[in-house]
Amino acid sequence: MSLRLAALLLGGALAAEGIGYLWHRLACHAGIFRHFSKDLLRRRHFDHHMNKYAGAGLRHDTYSPSCDIAFRVLGIIAVGLIITFTAVGWIQPNTAITILSGTLVQGFFGTKLHDLYHVSDKSSRRLPVLGWGPVWRVFSWLRDFHDVHHLVNANYSLMLPLFDLVGGTYISPRKLPRLQEENLFPRFDSRLSSSCGIPLF
Repeated sequence: MSLRLAALLLGGALAAEGIGYLWHRLACHAGIFRHFSKDLLRRRHFDHHMNKYAGAGLRHDTYSPSCDIAFRVLGIIAVGLIITFTAVGWIQPNTAITILSGTLVQGFFGTKLHDLYHVSDKSSRRLPVLGWGPVWRVFSWLRDFHDVHHLVNANYSLMLPLFDLVGGTYISPRKLPRLQEENLFPRFDSRLSSSCGIPLF
């Protein structure tokens, strides 16, 4: 694999994590699009936080999906922009494919990692790689980092705390036992919350 190809793959994954951080913080929690279709982008994300994984119930034996559509919308926008930029000649097709590949890799692994954050130790250790001590320690730290996000308005990144550090939203997992729950969805009408069985429109 050439250095350029590796850099593009890494760049795509890094860009996806950074854009995901902004989307998660601004669209899924702050609600910058709250006037669009009755706060469409926050409805099922609210369900994930407040109904399925709230407070002390952050982990279960199996992951319970929330049918959150906000990140699917972001994926569609990202792919659409890459295709558009390629069509108008701003980026070359090979570059676009490589960046898109990095984005998809980050999306796949980020989603799987997030699911593991919310399952019990016993369930997560079924994945052989997590049985290795150093990997388990990194995973446990990332999971605690995400637990902070379920209590306070912080730690919006999924895999890389760098963007929280840059954005001023990083809180160390060591502070987790001392945190008090905050309102994670300002100006959100909880009556709009949609679970998987409730239509969005």
